[in-house]
Amino acid sequence: MAIAFMQMVVEPGKEEEIKEKVMHLDYLSCKVEEAYMTYGEFDVVIKVTSDSVENINHFVMKIREVEGIKRTVTSLVYGTLC
Repeated sequence: MAIAFMQMVVEPGKEEEIKEKVMHLDYLSCKVEEAYMTYGEFDVVIKVTSDSVENINHFVMKIREVEGIKRTVTSLVYGTLC
């Protein structure tokens, strides 16, 4: 299983709308497990799981097409503590 965290800067006032939109995106084997609105440098943070890193890559490209998302930073998880 591949896991990634994606942080997004969105247009002001669109935080809730973007969070809801990306939560329900269904693309390849990717699933948004968690989505949060946050304070600070980023407005929305999501946790994505998939059966492959390649699918997460395609999902990231799909997310970047969502109107209202200005910038993204993606962190791919390569290990866990447990």
